Amino acid sequence: MFCQQSSSSISRATFSRRLARIHILTLFTLGILAFPNYVFGQTQPANAASVPRLIRYAGVTRDLNGTPLSGAVGVTFSLYAEQTGGAALWMETQNVQADAGGHYSILLGSTKPDGLPSELFASEQARWIGVQIEQQAEQSRALLVSAPYALKAGDAETLGGLPPSAFLRATSDETKTPGRTPASPGAARAVVAAAGNSRQAQPSSAVTTSGGTANTIPMFTTATNIQNSILTQTGTVRLNAAGIAAAGSAPIIWLKNNAAIQKGPTGNAIDIRFSPDKTGAVGTPNAFIRVQENGGGKDGTSLQFGTMSAGAAGGSERVRITASGLVGIGTSKPASWLEVDSQSNTLNGGAVNGGSAVNGTMGGGSTGLVATGGNGDLSIDASGNGGAGLVAQGGSSTSIPGTGIIAQGGFGEQTGEGGSGIIATGIGEPNGDGSGGFFSGGNFGFGGDGIDAIAGSGFAGFFNGNVTVTGSISAGTKDFKIDHPLDPANKYLVHASVESSEMKNFYDGTVTTDAQGNATVRLPSWFEALNSDFRYQLTVIGQFAQAIVSRKVQNNEFAIKTSMPNVEVSWQVTGVRHDAYAMANPLVVEEEKDARLRGFFIHPELYGAQPERQIQWARHPRMMKQIQATLQQRKQRQPVKR
Repeated sequence: MFCQQSSSSISRATFSRRLARIHILTLFTLGILAFPNYVFGQTQPANAASVPRLIRYAGVTRDLNGTPLSGAVGVTFSLYAEQTGGAALWMETQNVQADAGGHYSILLGSTKPDGLPSELFASEQARWIGVQIEQQAEQSRALLVSAPYALKAGDAETLGGLPPSAFLRATSDETKTPGRTPASPGAARAVVAAAGNSRQAQPSSAVTTSGGTANTIPMFTTATNIQNSILTQTGTVRLNAAGIAAAGSAPIIWLKNNAAIQKGPTGNAIDIRFSPDKTGAVGTPNAFIRVQENGGGKDGTSLQFGTMSAGAAGGSERVRITASGLVGIGTSKPASWLEVDSQSNTLNGGAVNGGSAVNGTMGGGSTGLVATGGNGDLSIDASGNGGAGLVAQGGSSTSIPGTGIIAQGGFGEQTGEGGSGIIATGIGEPNGDGSGGFFSGGNFGFGGDGIDAIAGSGFAGFFNGNVTVTGSISAGTKDFKIDHPLDPANKYLVHASVESSEMKNFYDGTVTTDAQGNATVRLPSWFEALNSDFRYQLTVIGQFAQAIVSRKVQNNEFAIKTSMPNVEVSWQVTGVRHDAYAMANPLVVEEEKDARLRGFFIHPELYGAQPERQIQWARHPRMMKQIQATLQQRKQRQPVKR
């Protein structure tokens, strides 16, 4: 038989086709074996050129919009056994040079010292190539043509990659022939000389070991010595890494098939568990990373991260990323792209802080949080609604419920002017502008105000523009305030409104009677529809005369009669509203306070009562407590005046 230098046996049937080619060489070699003091090495003929392990491949580079890419472009090439799915059998990345149309041509394997492995094409199975341009997804795979399989054809004239000259015939009959000295052990092996791309034979050396520990994975400490590694294996479900810990101390990392949380044939989990301080155990690690399948296969796999809090017996899950990409912090079932559950009544669910500019740079700070709602379908009218930029809901409580949003402006360190707590701006559109804000009070029990505002050093509310109120306005006084006409730069002019126990309208004017002392005063067409129960007042101007109302209001007019002709008369008519709104909402002049409001005042300071007896403390006691606490905190944080 033939013996390769590696001493592995090769069957005679495998090389029968090659025996005829080297018959003469074999006879010569057997003759040489009679001289035991010589060992000859055979070299591969110099002209036996090796097949290059490279494949020419051409393609086109385009960006995501289909525009050709030119110049140097990073491209990754991968070979697969399947048209879709499966792991890559081989891959390499090259910087291809694409022309103006994006066309390029390269040699696959040119970045590898040995080119393409011939084992890729040893079988008759198809091979598919996948191309991935940098920062893009891999393109659909293409089937390789038969040319690459010629790489394996280079081995057709070799035995296991070696030429026939690398082998000598060895027969067990040598030792049985009388008078013949057996060949030395070296004569039974072929020494392979380096020639062309043939592999250089390495002298054999004995590999030694002083023994190892059960269940410990071995490692080469030198080229010829095997000792224990830091890795141990427990059964078939766990790998342990002991790090540089002293013998007998706890491992610091474990790779574990977590059978404890498996759910029968599904729900498998694989853990990487850590114990940096070497105090943890596999069941109670300091931290862990877990990949868990919940029974839905690859579509139900989640990634989990856990740490151990102070005083705890082991690590607990802190973060989870679901198979669909939802991220949960403090929750194992996130329902949004990011969901945070504080799991603590002393810690906020989240904090987003903008960056501060460096003093002296004149730069501005960055925004702490930007929230933008998603668009509805913009291609058609009457599409779905756009998403809200921010939804905030306070927590429930039997004491003081949480506030949906608490916003506080920043301090004006140099300007002396603090920032606004909230700035809301509506968006202008041709078909209608958006409101800056919309507020709606609760409507279940009592006191659901749309807005409650408490004045600080300024007004409780300031409106720069017109204000429309569809209901009534209650106030201690109703004034107008304008820049003083005679000194607008330095003074205001304030007037109080005329008030009554009835909803009255006042109309007045002047009229001059004719030669018979008669005059008719015509009123607006809606006068009688709005008013009733008319009252009249007449004043003669410029002379002594008498004036009477000769005819009351009829058909939106009334008549005046004077005792003399051509008399100027100043008139005033008062009407009581009787329109639909006034009839549905009559003025209640004396109103009893609700039982819960008794003992409280609109202005407690005017009656010697404490501020907590203000009416809002009865209407919204929890809110007032929260506002009081917020105001107290604001005072404590107030910057020192320079």
